[in-house]
Amino acid sequence: GDSVFLGKEGFWKACKENRIAENDVIKEVVAQMKRFLNLTGGYPPHVDGHQHVHVAPGISQILAPLFQEYGVQTTRIPNETVPPSDKLFYEEVIASARASMRIYNDADIATTNFFIGMGVMGKQMRPMERLIDNFRRNVLRKRFEKGSECAEDFVEFMVHPGWVPQEGDANGGC
Repeated sequence: GDSVFLGKEGFWKACKENRIAENDVIKEVVAQMKRFLNLTGGYPPHVDGHQHVHVAPGISQILAPLFQEYGVQTTRIPNETVPPSDKLFYEEVIASARASMRIYNDADIATTNFFIGMGVMGKQMRPMERLIDNFRRNVLRKRFEKGSECAEDFVEFMVHPGWVPQEGDANGGC
């Protein structure tokens, strides 16, 4: 396309409006895979996108076959139960992540069973108690409900540098 950096919300909006050109995504992924190969001598076994772009509407359908082609074995799925928030973005990411999980799994790309991160960042960032509560809500309870054995669970904790937000912080700690 026109090489415009859209930013997080702009990119997601463009995806929802079907304004992201498939060929641009393919060209960028191929370039990054080649660069990774040149730097390391192999392709990455795990790939995900900053700001969860790999699960944005329409993107996983483009990426899944590319991931297969380059031998990518796993990707992150930010499927998390988050506390009520004023961030509609979290809900959009989670809904799109759930749809993307099926696409990646159908392509034999393993995905995280559990994810923790969005519920403990920004205005939600709090001390360790928040992290423990999120772990209980997202992992232990879901495992109990499913009767899961823990041998193969794949949990990702997303972390960001930041600070505990103070009253009046517009964006929280991230």
